Amino acid sequence: MAESYWEFYRALVKRLMPVLKKGDGYSEEEIARAEARIGCRLPNLLREFYLLAGKREDINAVFERLLTPDEMERHGDVLAFYDENQSVCFWGVDIHDPRVEDPKVLRADNVSALIWEEDLPRLSEFLTAMLFLQAVNGGMRYCGVGAASSDKIAQAEGAWEAFHIGGVWKDRVLVRDGQALFISGDGVHPEVYAGARSLRKFLDLTRQFGAEWGYCTLDDE
Repeated sequence: MAESYWEFYRALVKRLMPVLKKGDGYSEEEIARAEARIGCRLPNLLREFYLLAGKREDINAVFERLLTPDEMERHGDVLAFYDENQSVCFWGVDIHDPRVEDPKVLRADNVSALIWEEDLPRLSEFLTAMLFLQAVNGGMRYCGVGAASSDKIAQAEGAWEAFHIGGVWKDRVLVRDGQALFISGDGVHPEVYAGARSLRKFLDLTRQFGAEWGYCTLDDE
């Protein structure tokens, strides 16, 4: 499973951001040191992610934040590895059975007694969802947050590849090379987050979906 997932993941990164390359991940020594500290081996998929892309800021730290190997914390059978951008909550993986390669991801609010609840059934889904979320919140050169026309979304969908995020997220993402639209919620004017590699692609996306931005990177130029 892991080999086919990383082939998919690398291709998806290439469509949205600079390609993954050597040096984008942590070393075996850094991961082994973290495993010795927390007292268990990381689930295979999480371990491979840190080795492949753990140091890429555009993938892991422009919005929510992947914890470094030295920051990961074990809470019983849950290993916290991701932090919400204002530390309102944490995400962790279920590590009660180290043989599970692609474990479920849980979420807990940042309060004195952490209560972990399932967020997504598989880590692979979470990593894909976070790639999209980071891309449209600063990982891509041009980004915007606002609302779009549900009619125009429906009209344009056939020309875009659609991804559906399950669990408690229930979001969907439309992707074309160098463009992504993250759709949160329903209604006539759902909330959307957009990212594009170039100004031309960003303006094209804005026009296609009838988007009105509350904020976009053009505001800073």
